[in-house]
Amino acid sequence: MNSDIRASLLNCGFSLSQARAAIEAGNLTVEAATEWIFDNAATIEPRAGHSNTLRLRNETDDTFEAELQQALKASVAEPQPQPQSTEASGSTATEPTASTLAATAHGAPDETIVGAKKIKINIVKSQPSSHVVPPLPLNSRFKDEALEAQNNARVLEANRRAEKVKKDKAMERLARQRTLNAFKEDQEARKLRSQGGAGASSSVTASAAAAMPGALPQPMESVSTSNPAPQPSTPASAKTMVQIRLKNGSVLKKSLDCTSTLKDLFDIARAEDGHLGNADISLIQPFPRREFTSIEGSLTLVEAGLVPSCSLNVFVQAPIVAPQPLAPSARLSDDIEMEEPSSDDDDEQQQPASEENDESMDEDNEAGDESNDEDDQDDMMHALPVLGHLPHGGNPPAGRGRGRGRGRGGMAFAGVGHALGSSSLSASAEQPTTETSTADQDTDRRQRILEAMAHRAKDQGSSTAEAVQTPKKIRERMVPSLQSLCSYEVAVMLTSRSAASAQHLKLLGDNLGSQAAESIVRELIKLNQLDQLSFKRFFRCSLVNIVLDGYSRATDSLLDAVGSCQSRSLMYLSLKSCTFLTDAGFSNIARLEELDFLDLSHCRITDKTLAFTLNLPNLSTLHLSSTKITTGGLAKTIADAAWSTTLQTLDVSYCKGIAGRNALSSLQGLTNLQKLLLNNTDAFGEPGVLLPAASTFQELVHLDLAWTRVCSQDAVALAGVLGTLEFLNLSSCVNVDTHALEQCVTRLPSLQTLRFPNREHDLRSVLPMAASLPLVELDLTGFLFVTDEAILTLEAAQHLQILSLTGTKLTDIGAAVFVHLSSLKELSLGRTSISDKAIEYMRDLARIETLSMPHCGRLTTKGMNSLGRCAFFTLNLKRLHLGENPFIHDEALLVLARALELTSLNLQNTDVTEAKALQLQNSLPHLTQLNIQGITNGAVYEENPRAIVG
Repeated sequence: MNSDIRASLLNCGFSLSQARAAIEAGNLTVEAATEWIFDNAATIEPRAGHSNTLRLRNETDDTFEAELQQALKASVAEPQPQPQSTEASGSTATEPTASTLAATAHGAPDETIVGAKKIKINIVKSQPSSHVVPPLPLNSRFKDEALEAQNNARVLEANRRAEKVKKDKAMERLARQRTLNAFKEDQEARKLRSQGGAGASSSVTASAAAAMPGALPQPMESVSTSNPAPQPSTPASAKTMVQIRLKNGSVLKKSLDCTSTLKDLFDIARAEDGHLGNADISLIQPFPRREFTSIEGSLTLVEAGLVPSCSLNVFVQAPIVAPQPLAPSARLSDDIEMEEPSSDDDDEQQQPASEENDESMDEDNEAGDESNDEDDQDDMMHALPVLGHLPHGGNPPAGRGRGRGRGRGGMAFAGVGHALGSSSLSASAEQPTTETSTADQDTDRRQRILEAMAHRAKDQGSSTAEAVQTPKKIRERMVPSLQSLCSYEVAVMLTSRSAASAQHLKLLGDNLGSQAAESIVRELIKLNQLDQLSFKRFFRCSLVNIVLDGYSRATDSLLDAVGSCQSRSLMYLSLKSCTFLTDAGFSNIARLEELDFLDLSHCRITDKTLAFTLNLPNLSTLHLSSTKITTGGLAKTIADAAWSTTLQTLDVSYCKGIAGRNALSSLQGLTNLQKLLLNNTDAFGEPGVLLPAASTFQELVHLDLAWTRVCSQDAVALAGVLGTLEFLNLSSCVNVDTHALEQCVTRLPSLQTLRFPNREHDLRSVLPMAASLPLVELDLTGFLFVTDEAILTLEAAQHLQILSLTGTKLTDIGAAVFVHLSSLKELSLGRTSISDKAIEYMRDLARIETLSMPHCGRLTTKGMNSLGRCAFFTLNLKRLHLGENPFIHDEALLVLARALELTSLNLQNTDVTEAKALQLQNSLPHLTQLNIQGITNGAVYEENPRAIVG
């Protein structure tokens, strides 16, 4: 085996040393050895005595050969050369000796001159080692491209990581600066509070806040004018690009002057989004994160730091419930315990500033995300209005606090407070306050904080109760089975065609069952990798089912592999819409001896192709829809086929070659035929069709004649011959009148499904007779002249399970027939004139799983309440269609929440709101499809509330 591999490598152009090295490395195939040579070409050394360099003959070689011949002639003239003469001779005697030594050094055989015999010695003079051209390395173009792509990927990854590190460092520096500014502010505020200077505390706080990056401008009264902050120099004609993301998700881009104010941005947002109204909104800058409220509307874009470009998000703020004012003598309730002062707080106030900073830093790090929540609460507390009456009392206890604007040992929110809407703001800012008034304000503020916390706890309790009532539904994850995952991995290995995959797939067919093999074949079809070579890997597997419908790589060679590998096991073969197959490929069907199902629909087959199916004794289903077969070719095939007595289903629909008066009689050889599809053919193109014998189709139960030109006479004659029919489709057979329908119903006592031919018939005389049959399905969709009078005659149809009255003249009067149809499972009432009263007739129906009532303009929420009282509603209803009913409001969704088995719900173009519909979706455990397109969100209810409630 090694010699064969070595020979193949030499034929490929590799040297002998490379071939030997590849075989010694353990490569057992030519492909593996080739890949190994390409990967290790630089490390392979040529063996001694073998040269891989080819050299052309030059002038030096000619001169050397002439001198050698002259020396040989001289040696022939002297049979016994003297060694001493050789040493003493000049250049003439030295040349041959040097040449001979050179030849011997290069592996030339030693020759002996005997007597006068002339021996020709061909000596090749090799070039010096410095002039020998080394062999070129063998490199693969694909390997170079892979290395280049890998290097590019590494460079991109390195750049991405560098950018991320740079961004992280910038964020870290910004956070560190903010933290240091906050510590500095807190330290200065505590020093001033310990000295008792309230006015100085407010000025220092304002100056420290102005030093923070991104801080808001303070009022003029609290900012020192000695050192005004420098304003950025921006040209008056400069523009800034503003991008605003509205609440509805749309993005608005504007180019504004730098002198524009934030109020202009608020006005633009309200003008573009009409749903905002007068709601309290704010503009949030994502990075660096900053929130702009309507209070800062006077700021210009330059002062707000939004130049030269910015991106803002519109945020609608939730309203905060304001507490009621306290009476002058109001006190804290007895159940609220105030925080008592401790000696530890006094000791902590005496600590040095550096130690306090360290402790505050540790405390902030331990707080984590909890401090953010407390800060949000602090912001909410600052927004509370100031009470008009303040209680008088002593100094409040010095409690401990954490968060923005509070010291470690001092009173929470100490200092002069600024409350929105307070009439005493200007007075408190202009003149200094005394220690007594400051204590009173702090006491009042604590009282308001406690009340706000009580309100907030109450709101959270109510929201928690609602969440418990309507739990959010967890969507089921589609987890693939282990077999599908394994099949996919094996399919990928089959497509790789590498030596490693070949090693793993050596025992593919020994331990692989039919189901697993079919799953791998399906995965190969999805990957578009199933061809002749990959299918031959399954020659040891016994495949039972192969489906190649519409597969673009289904060729004659693939069918040849199927016929050679699966001739004794394949039972199901579907080649629907495989347009690349020819008769050369279809000829392999004759090799499939066990074939039971064959689908050749929409393929390019003719009568000649049918001859390949003659020797299939087990064939029971044959689909030939939309092919070019003819009546004569099919009759000849049936006469000679081995499956003529076993075939049970024959589909020749849309075959224009099936025509003539004998189209039906030519099928008499199929004695066990049970299902025959002749729709959209010319089988009844001529009147007086030749009918088969009465004893021929004794097993036929399904006959489809839709869209044929069968006349009333032929339909009545067929009904007399085919008395065992259970399914008869006469849709769009306009030549069949109502009198013929009456006779067909009389002659077919076992009929379970009947499709009527003409939608312009009123069926007054046909429906009473059809109700006496064991009908299971009745489709009257689009019969415009079927009225309540004809529908009421269906009360005798006790076995009816599927009923469609869509598009008929049904009203509440005809809906009374539902009381008698206790076996109904599917009911369609779309585009009828029923109202809420019609639903009351369904109260005792317990088996309905599908109910469709679209475009019923008289249905209201009251009817939905009646629907909720029906016997089928809670446990059996799975699909409900209520679309295009404008008077169904949110109150109906409360009723639909009790349909626990509902999987599909259509509320298209109704008056429900989106929020309630999504809440309903979360409350129903099995609901997977919800259609709320075109809903009006309560607009109809606002215009006419009486129409909604009926």
